[in-house]
Amino acid sequence: MLKIDNSYIKFFVSLTPFGIITGPFFADLFISIASILFIFKSFEKNLNFYWKHTITKIFFIFYFYILLRSLLSSDILLSLESSLFYFRFGIFTLCVWYLCDNDKDYLYNFGKYFLAVFAFVILDALLQKTFGFNTMMNIASSDRLSGIFGDELILGSYLSRFMPLAFGFCILFSKSNRLIIPLFLIFLVILDIVIFYSGERTAFFYLILGSIVILLFSKNWKYLRVITMLVSLVLIVFITMYDNKIKDRMITQTLNQTGIANIISEDNAKQNSVIHEKFLKLNVFSPVHEPHLFSAKKMFDSNPLFGVGPKLFRVKCNEEIYSLPNGCSTHPHNTYFQLLAEIGLFGSSFVIVSFLFVLYLFGKHFTSMFTKKRYLNDFQICILTCILISLWPFAPSNNFFNNWISVVYYLPVGIFLSSIFNHSEKSHY
Repeated sequence: MLKIDNSYIKFFVSLTPFGIITGPFFADLFISIASILFIFKSFEKNLNFYWKHTITKIFFIFYFYILLRSLLSSDILLSLESSLFYFRFGIFTLCVWYLCDNDKDYLYNFGKYFLAVFAFVILDALLQKTFGFNTMMNIASSDRLSGIFGDELILGSYLSRFMPLAFGFCILFSKSNRLIIPLFLIFLVILDIVIFYSGERTAFFYLILGSIVILLFSKNWKYLRVITMLVSLVLIVFITMYDNKIKDRMITQTLNQTGIANIISEDNAKQNSVIHEKFLKLNVFSPVHEPHLFSAKKMFDSNPLFGVGPKLFRVKCNEEIYSLPNGCSTHPHNTYFQLLAEIGLFGSSFVIVSFLFVLYLFGKHFTSMFTKKRYLNDFQICILTCILISLWPFAPSNNFFNNWISVVYYLPVGIFLSSIFNHSEKSHY
């Protein structure tokens, strides 16, 4: 039997934060290698605890379902591109879980790598905003920042989704060095500003959502986040006063595309009946995204239990039975609409239950806040907030089966599972 040293697994998992900022190829490569090494390690050390855990079983039921749905779809090869190797994300989660359990220093070391990469992304974006280009010589557009991601406008998505994770690691490090707290405060303010400057409205919403959750449920860090949010708010107000391009992108376009601008206009304000009509015409998302949602709904209506097959929205939306004007895209830009359309109610139930379970954990923690011992510590609240953002249903989102976003989804899960189901002799959280 081939023996696998843990240092090799640690190496590839630790490269994951770097892989994420380079694009889907290296992120996928690193987690795939780490997952393969973990499989060999499982045979060597008989790691049945991780493989036989209820959460692992639920994941693999989900995996085998989407695999079977692909095999029974109308375009098997295209559908299998999403489902065939999807199991690697579940194994990667177990890999992170195992490493955090069995090396008390690994989480701290991984946190250093993660924060170093995270800080580099922020500073690189600031460089692009200040000088018009960044370290990779990517040129900034008139109203958007892309930073290290180049043509992919996902800077805000990356930062907002990982903000709670970065917050959590800063909490861990502050236990041993209180001097980092002032740096942490500056770091958070700059993070808020960069996300706003990215021009990604969904990302800015995720930033607000994550910050509110941390404020509501954390014990010792809420006041620091309040301070940084107030400072960021003042700076953002000044930015919108003097930067018309970002104001138009983040405020004017949002009000126009959602229909709110029509409601609050001076003419309509004088006509209550017209105001009522306008409320009925509000857009849930932007007019660009809503036709995709209606196309997805038509697919779900005709295949409510099992959907049309993973990755097949992009094909089926061209068919006459599902087509709508401007309703076709690679995916519906909402996780739950995509899952309901592609894998039906049965497949979607796994993700829906996961979201409800996260809400249950927050609810359980909320009730414990009135007792002497809280159910979750501040670090766990931050990681759970990361997962909540990934599962949040009421916002535009990426393709659920996309390799890059899947790494973003599953990385915090392994850390959180280790914190609540720690299998080592002594928990280090």
